[in-house]
Amino acid sequence: MRRVPKSVRFTLIGFAVVVLGVAIYSIGYLAWAAIAPGRAPITNQGITEIAGIATAAPAAALALLTIALVVANFGLAESSESLATLTARQMREQWEPLVASRLQQPSERWPVSVTLTNLATGPAVDCVYVAVFKDAIGMEMWHVTQPIELLQGSAHELSLLMAHGFDHMQYEVTDTGEVDPQSGRPLRRRIRRWTRAFALDDFVAKSQPGSRQVSRVGLATPPVDVFTHEDGTHQEIGGRQEAVICTCANGHIHRTLPHLRKPVEQFQPDDPKVAWLSWYVKEARNGIPMPPEAHPARPEPEPEVISREPV
Repeated sequence: MRRVPKSVRFTLIGFAVVVLGVAIYSIGYLAWAAIAPGRAPITNQGITEIAGIATAAPAAALALLTIALVVANFGLAESSESLATLTARQMREQWEPLVASRLQQPSERWPVSVTLTNLATGPAVDCVYVAVFKDAIGMEMWHVTQPIELLQGSAHELSLLMAHGFDHMQYEVTDTGEVDPQSGRPLRRRIRRWTRAFALDDFVAKSQPGSRQVSRVGLATPPVDVFTHEDGTHQEIGGRQEAVICTCANGHIHRTLPHLRKPVEQFQPDDPKVAWLSWYVKEARNGIPMPPEAHPARPEPEPEVISREPV
């Protein structure tokens, strides 16, 4: 809305004052002519014209003042609209959370924990941290924390020692660590071994070509677009993809992608164009149980010798 210049309002008010002055003068002149006919030189036609001016001038002055008032109210309405917009923005910002994360992960090892901190005034409800981590040989593990509430300035350290799912590999190696008891000749053994993500298994580098078979233990990873920014950026940084998702007091859903270092994004919870929202609303913010089979302390099978042949 364009603001009406003050000069227009002042001009209208000035015209109204002049017209009103003419009306007062006309009424006074007519009264003088009535009181002292001989002293007020005026004809009958002049009396009629002045009477018309005296009658119409107040209405004209009132119309001009009304127009000036309406014009002034346009400016008042604009100011009120600006004030309402500013107030709404301040209230919105007052109830918006801003959650930051700090990951604790030793180099090339299974992550230990993550600390979530709410840096803003608004509460963060049903806040979860979800991440996929990749080890040096390309195997993944993923974790999503249980939903928590973060008030202004509060921080929580959440353990990542458990996993919701991880890659498990079966592979084969050979060695000559056994001797044929009859001939005394060394035997080349073909051995099947198993490992998992972040196990730091040195034997994997010695595996036979084509023998690696990777499967998933536990739950499948979340939808890939959980870690994709609205601008289309999808990138793995330092072997990890992270997302912090929470619900704010006004019902909006906020997402931060710490590994991409991009600004906070805001979504409507029922936006059909954003596929990962369904995963968060229906699963993550209700808490996803940890599958027992994905416990990282689960022992691996013992190596199995599958063949022997003389060297």
